[in-house]
Amino acid sequence: MTRLRFLLFRRGARSMKLEKIMELPVAKKLTLLTKHQEFKRDVVWTHIVEDIDNMRFVEKDNLIFVTGIAIKENQKALLEFIKNAYEKQTAGVVINIGNYINQVSQEIIDFANRVNYPIFTLPWEVKITDINRAICEYIIKYASANKTLEHIIRTIIHNKSELTLDEINHITDYGLDVKGRYNVMIVELIAEEPTIEEQISHQAYHVIKNILMLSYEKHICFFENNKMIVVLPEIAGIKLEGQEIRKRLLEHTYLSTKKIQVKIGFGKSCSGIKNIYKSYQEALKVIYINTKRDNYDFYYYNELGFYKLVLDIKDSREMKTIYKETIGQLIQYDKMHHTDYVEVLKVYLLENKSITDVSKKLYIHRNTVTYKLKKIEELLGIDLNSVDDTIKIKLAILVHDLL
Repeated sequence: MTRLRFLLFRRGARSMKLEKIMELPVAKKLTLLTKHQEFKRDVVWTHIVEDIDNMRFVEKDNLIFVTGIAIKENQKALLEFIKNAYEKQTAGVVINIGNYINQVSQEIIDFANRVNYPIFTLPWEVKITDINRAICEYIIKYASANKTLEHIIRTIIHNKSELTLDEINHITDYGLDVKGRYNVMIVELIAEEPTIEEQISHQAYHVIKNILMLSYEKHICFFENNKMIVVLPEIAGIKLEGQEIRKRLLEHTYLSTKKIQVKIGFGKSCSGIKNIYKSYQEALKVIYINTKRDNYDFYYYNELGFYKLVLDIKDSREMKTIYKETIGQLIQYDKMHHTDYVEVLKVYLLENKSITDVSKKLYIHRNTVTYKLKKIEELLGIDLNSVDDTIKIKLAILVHDLL
């Protein structure tokens, strides 16, 4: 399988929300024509466009400026321009009013209100280049600050190092409490195809960001080894549901039409941002176990149960000995004699030692199940009625699942 490269996620790291741009001093010169608008939109850059033909050069999440030199007072052409900008999923349109375009029709405003798309006007005497430069400089500055913050978090989760005063100040300036409680979420997409369309990663990014923005105004996310790593401050009464995130990702058209696996892991909450490496390691363990089990039953580290113990001891000398003397020995016997003793033993323990349930699940007679269990006990020198022997076998099976 190919691990999905989040190319557009890295691009997304440069973007910022339209509401933040509206807080800039230069933005006071803009007038919002439309009513309730979605200011949570991402803005990655600005773009001056004068006609629909040149709209093909526009990228998603661009904030569009138009002077009207090609459209003039043709309101029908302006409406088509606005519709095209909306379909390109741009962040909004700023119309330079006073020379080529003197007004914006109610039909255009009604359309924008209907689709929740922001339209602004800018007086002709205000230079577009000035406001463009201010917005782009702010985006670059914002991206630089995010990159520094990302570097700090990377250092914490990998090196478990103490924070310097500068790093503490940077985190605080971002609006996070260094002594607060945090947990880490990891989202990984894995595809069977050798190449992945960038549009898939782009859609996945926006799904996750939209989910996060509903509850977390401040959070940190970055990408490493094709995993989206998110640091979330603990907020009373708020808990993200891994199953819901996975469901929403898979519901997307481009994800549902491709063979994409979504794996999500949450580490436990920890005190102090300097300790998030613990939560990060726990989230990785959830991803690891779901990969080995080839299912997605677990989302939270606390749900792992016995697996938490096995992950810590599976590489120990004693655990290897237990594995070799039990499941390892039985696996070899099955290979040599073409038997199914490992499967019978697993189902027997899974079904709480019910011979009837094993018989139904494996479609074999009860007497056959009894015979095979007796044979297993003889081969391994164990008593399946013994609590100690049962625990030893269960641990060995769990280790086998994680190898």
